Amino acid sequence: MKTFNSIKMMCLLGVWLVAGLVAPLAVQAEDAKPPASRSTAKEASPDAAVPVQSKPGDVKANDSSTKPAAADKTDGAKTAAPKLPADVLVSVYIINIGKFDVATGGFTVDFYLDLQHDAGVDPTNFEFVNGRASSSDLMISTPTEHFYRIQADLVSPIDLRKYPFDHQKLRIILEDKRNTIEKLRYVSVEQQSQLDKSVNFVGWDIDQWSAYTRVHDYEKWKEKYSQYVFEIEISRIVLNAFMKTFLPVFFIVLIVLSSFTMGVDQMPTRLGMAGSGLVAAVMFHVSISSQIPPVGYLTFADKFMALTYLVTLVSFMIDVAILASQRIGNAKSVERLHRTAEIAMFILVPLAYILLFVFVS
Repeated sequence: MKTFNSIKMMCLLGVWLVAGLVAPLAVQAEDAKPPASRSTAKEASPDAAVPVQSKPGDVKANDSSTKPAAADKTDGAKTAAPKLPADVLVSVYIINIGKFDVATGGFTVDFYLDLQHDAGVDPTNFEFVNGRASSSDLMISTPTEHFYRIQADLVSPIDLRKYPFDHQKLRIILEDKRNTIEKLRYVSVEQQSQLDKSVNFVGWDIDQWSAYTRVHDYEKWKEKYSQYVFEIEISRIVLNAFMKTFLPVFFIVLIVLSSFTMGVDQMPTRLGMAGSGLVAAVMFHVSISSQIPPVGYLTFADKFMALTYLVTLVSFMIDVAILASQRIGNAKSVERLHRTAEIAMFILVPLAYILLFVFVS
């Protein structure tokens, strides 16, 4: 019995010794073993800062070594972005101009539009302030250029103060829909703009053209936009305007003046010629006025006809005065009045028309 107890005690002592030797080795081996995963390591030691291997291209917010690279990337993006305001070089080549309606100021135009710009700039959001494009074909589209063929129905303000010797300006006004002048600015390139030599504007002479830019200020919204303007100045053919408008009236005036060469004994005939001239002038004035829209001012044709009315009316009044003197029986005063009126009318009437054309037209 004692021997059994002694063996038992020796076995327990041996187990205790083995456990005491193996446990430190196991702990040391456990400390040297790497964690199975990043999530397991975080769960085992949440407060420990365990380095995590990142994938190529990943940027860690708490890794100071990656911050200079991110800053360099940002600086590179700023360098690549276009500066503001972005300049868009605009040029126009006119192919054809349709009929110009004087009553409304409307006209049609067919042209090429070239927009050159830096990469990253979008100039395609443009519109025509004074009309609409009936068709638009994008022929060239690159990061630095957009080239269009456009047919547009446009309207320009008309000025008929000098009609029928008036000059009109046909304008193509281009403006961006979204970008203010702080973001996008048009630059006119006249060297690349042109009016085709084959353009023939029926009834008008094409005097000159110009291209420029200006600022359109929308005061209500406190915004300013850059505008590109291509302007064509036209004028009526002078010979045609004179022949159709003034020559018939000059014949009327000439007939009225020729009545002063008749003797005082033919006063009824002279009165008839003056009255007929006045009626003809009024009817002709109505005819030429119907060719233009109603305006709130006098045109040169209106002033010319007003002078014609004055000439015929004065002639009529002189004839009435002579006829009244004849009835009184004062032959000397009749002859004196007739000669004075004849000389005055043949001198003053041409002079009045010359002054009108020189200083008023």
